[in-house]
Amino acid sequence: MKDVNPVLSYAHRKRVPQYKKNGSYDAKCVARVAINELNTLPDAMLEDMYWTLSQLVNRRANLKTHYIRLKNQLHEQVCIAYSSHKQFSTRKCQEILDAVKADGDTTRGYQPEG
Repeated sequence: MKDVNPVLSYAHRKRVPQYKKNGSYDAKCVARVAINELNTLPDAMLEDMYWTLSQLVNRRANLKTHYIRLKNQLHEQVCIAYSSHKQFSTRKCQEILDAVKADGDTTRGYQPEG
């Protein structure tokens, strides 16, 4: 098993102008570096793989925590803005629109008029 330095794949990715970062293209760049420079790449250290896996697990846990926090913030805002929000999860779209219409004007004094 070989270790591909991210600098090498980054340099390969920069050869082609792209406007957005693309995970599948990045994976192709890593694969190309691995194929083209297989003999010069260092062997992967087993400890490095465990460290990398640990970093990915920690990153996933962090993302999950932020997702839950954002979901709760959104729920709080929906509860404040729409008193009939509980109907949203069980009714059809038209019923949701009717409920929003029935709530009337929900703007607050601190909101700019648009």
